[in-house]
Amino acid sequence: MFNKNSEDKKTICEVLRLLRISNDLSIKELSEKTGISASYIADLENGKKESPSIEIIDKYSKALNISKATIMFFEEDLSDKKYDYKNMLLKILQRISVSR
Repeated sequence: MFNKNSEDKKTICEVLRLLRISNDLSIKELSEKTGISASYIADLENGKKESPSIEIIDKYSKALNISKATIMFFEEDLSDKKYDYKNMLLKILQRISVSR
């Protein structure tokens, strides 16, 4: 689904990982909630898989109780915006995941 540059791929994979961690879910627990194999989740979050399909985003969003639009926000090209919301939100997610 998402086939922009490698930085976009890295960002969405990192977001999925941080969202999982900030929800106190292991890969195995997320696998059970989504029906996505644990190995696929690990490969996706480590950037070894292509960017996720909309179906994968949908499963993550339902399991984590977050909208698809929120997750997909990190795929948007916001380079022309005055503020770097992507980096700001990534830093927030990182802080949440570290504090758990």
